[in-house]
Amino acid sequence: MLKAHHTPAPGYSRSAVCLLGLAIGVYALARVWRLTTYSLRPDEIFSLHAARHDWSGLLAVAARDVVHPPLFYSLLKIWTTIGGESELWLRLLPVLISLAALLPFVLLGRELELRAAELNLVLILMAVNGYLVYHAQELRMYSLLLGLTLCSLWLFARFVNRPDDTGTAWVVLAVTVLLVYTQYYGWLVVAAELVFLLIWNRARLPVFAAIVAGAALAFSPWLYLVVRRMIGRGLEPNIGSFAVPTWRDVAGFYAALLGSLGGAWMMLPGAVLFVGPVALWAARLLRSRRPADPRPAATFRWLVAERGLAGRRGLRGQPRAPALRLGHALLDRRRAGLHDAHRARGVPAAAALDPAGGGAAHGGLGGTRRHSRDEQLRQERLAAAGASHDARRAVTSGRHHGLHDREQ
Repeated sequence: MLKAHHTPAPGYSRSAVCLLGLAIGVYALARVWRLTTYSLRPDEIFSLHAARHDWSGLLAVAARDVVHPPLFYSLLKIWTTIGGESELWLRLLPVLISLAALLPFVLLGRELELRAAELNLVLILMAVNGYLVYHAQELRMYSLLLGLTLCSLWLFARFVNRPDDTGTAWVVLAVTVLLVYTQYYGWLVVAAELVFLLIWNRARLPVFAAIVAGAALAFSPWLYLVVRRMIGRGLEPNIGSFAVPTWRDVAGFYAALLGSLGGAWMMLPGAVLFVGPVALWAARLLRSRRPADPRPAATFRWLVAERGLAGRRGLRGQPRAPALRLGHALLDRRRAGLHDAHRARGVPAAAALDPAGGGAAHGGLGGTRRHSRDEQLRQERLAAAGASHDARRAVTSGRHHGLHDREQ
């Protein structure tokens, strides 16, 4: 069984329900606050550009871009058909998706039988996480990735805990297909679930393998289109402008997970606040040579390995999964040589971890300086999008406030 505790978690008290409601209110308020303060940046303009095409053109544009599947662009096309292209209406789409992600999050906590205090604590940390707030307001696919990742984890827990419920397997298949058509790193979520079954529940492995095979089959048409586009060009147009990372960048990646707490002098308190509990957890596991329940130790080893792989993937310039580690943005800024950070959205500075270990809050988001290669790429993308004079002005202004100008 996939549970957090040996004994069932008690029900919610009235105070716990009130705290849950307060946390949801803060979560929502942080995501709608100053929603239209800054104009669309180039990647967001590209999202709108893709959504303006007819359906065949949308698929062609997304395949030519290579680095992101088309699901979010398709939802955005439907969204603009309903309500137009005002900036408020555009940004409401990722905000509403991020709010909808609370439902699978709560369901996941209940399926794992988390206690009320544990679930509320995680939700409060999510509510004030600067990275989660930023990506919830961004006209990109990352809030959708977060929501579908939480759906996948919740349904996977049900799949493990209810072996007689055959209907859950079909829902897992559907969500898995949506997940991998949102962002390629959705496959990492599937891989993590597969590893879990290999270690702890091999009885469910054949059914889950069939689910993965079905998702791969559904994904194969898109994979064919992208591979055809990549032949002869690779990912050079997407990541060729980034410098080769150094070991200093490796350290910088993990420092970024602590968030910007007001200056370099705050890094030590930040490390104590967030690294300290992990160190205490490790010490407790080391002292317990023969624990009654081996799952905490196995979980700790898995998280350490996953964090190491996360750093390597991010530093190799490959697309990352923000739902799993939304702290990737500062590393992108480092690669591009953007060292002059300042506040872009006025998000309340608070350090918090996302539910999948994605990184700490970053209150001040932004950077200003670009390489000439990046400027050239920006102009090329604007030309491809057929941006108007007003859009060009918005991008010029937005590059001083955006988190970064190009994503993987």
